[in-house]
Amino acid sequence: IISDIKYSHNTIFKFWLAKSYLNESKIIITDHGGAYGRIDGSNQIIEDISHKSFLYNKTNLKNSFHVPVIHQFKKRGNSTLTELLMITHGICKYPHYATTSPVSGQALDQIEITKKFYDQLSDKIKSNFYIRPYQNEGWSLNQRYSDIFNSEKILIDKKKFEKIFKISKLIISTYPKTSFYESFLSGPSILLVNFDHFKIDKKFDELHDVLKKNKMLFENSTEASLFVSSVWENINDWWYSKESQDALKIFNSYLAYEK
Repeated sequence: IISDIKYSHNTIFKFWLAKSYLNESKIIITDHGGAYGRIDGSNQIIEDISHKSFLYNKTNLKNSFHVPVIHQFKKRGNSTLTELLMITHGICKYPHYATTSPVSGQALDQIEITKKFYDQLSDKIKSNFYIRPYQNEGWSLNQRYSDIFNSEKILIDKKKFEKIFKISKLIISTYPKTSFYESFLSGPSILLVNFDHFKIDKKFDELHDVLKKNKMLFENSTEASLFVSSVWENINDWWYSKESQDALKIFNSYLAYEK
């Protein structure tokens, strides 16, 4: 039995999985999306309940293997990129399992983060701004963002989102999970996040310091907006500088990313 996330989130599946385990089924666990910053206790749980596991992060667990991140590897080009894309996260309205990510109304925090960031951009940059709300969750994020942004700027259709992704000059993620992985591996990107809502292993503090130093990670909307405004005309000078590329090598080493 191979499971990427339901072993953790789906109560009925957990009971079936446990019964299958007692009947000597083999259990394999794989990472889903971006399992960033998983604390050691969570890794040990994976080790305890599975026969083998395939994880993005490096691990010393004897039954685990680190594997490449297989998300959107199609790089954004170095030219003809015009847009500023922000990708937000979503969560269920009512918490129903233990998690190291935001729960319930904490999802609404990112709306204020996004609005503060957007409000301080120049009109020129605003004209190139798009936002991708997380789909199919209980907080009606599409509607909430439509109260702030022009509906044409809200990417609900998946094909349109993928099109804008490929031509984005800069991508900003508001959560350190799947979009964080995909954007950083594809071209110029920033993580703008409230870490108070995430439980991340302390060993990732060094990486956070490196990303902050190189303006790839912000916890303040105003600081992020001012930086984007300052580099918008010459983003490649920042992203492809030796310092930023060295920071990306460290980022990749934490993910155990391999070609």
